[in-house]
Amino acid sequence: MPKSVDECLLCGREGKGKRFTFYSGERKGSSRTELLSATVTVSERWSDVQMHEAHVCRDCQERLWAEHVKWPPILCWAGAGALLVASLPIGLLGGGVGLAIAAVLIVAALAAGGAGAWLYSQGKKPRRAQLEPLVVQEAMGWFPDEGRTFITSEQYVELVDRGIIG
Repeated sequence: MPKSVDECLLCGREGKGKRFTFYSGERKGSSRTELLSATVTVSERWSDVQMHEAHVCRDCQERLWAEHVKWPPILCWAGAGALLVASLPIGLLGGGVGLAIAAVLIVAALAAGGAGAWLYSQGKKPRRAQLEPLVVQEAMGWFPDEGRTFITSEQYVELVDRGIIG
């Protein structure tokens, strides 16, 4: 969708941004089967499905994305630091076996640090599909429909393809 200048649903200011489309409806019931590794939804019943459109400015998009991607890299880097700290006494006090274990911990710390750096680099600019669920979650408070389930347009298309919503 093209970028437009409109009033942002989340902050109320006018600015350039994107228009997000999402849906809400009353989920009357569903039949699920729980397997060992997954839960399979066999059938669902929906009523009163409505389409919503919300303009979200660039600043709010950036804020939502920054809140979402902040913690995974930090946790990776904290884990890397903990592994490095743990490798020091093991390497110094453990003899030959301790040095081997310390070397493995250092390699694991480097991998965790690299994973954190990769996650940080991926968090620069989100794709629309990554940002849409965050916008829907934030916008739910602006549409006071009690008992309604909010879904992204991708989830809506999937339900239509499966014949659940007609």
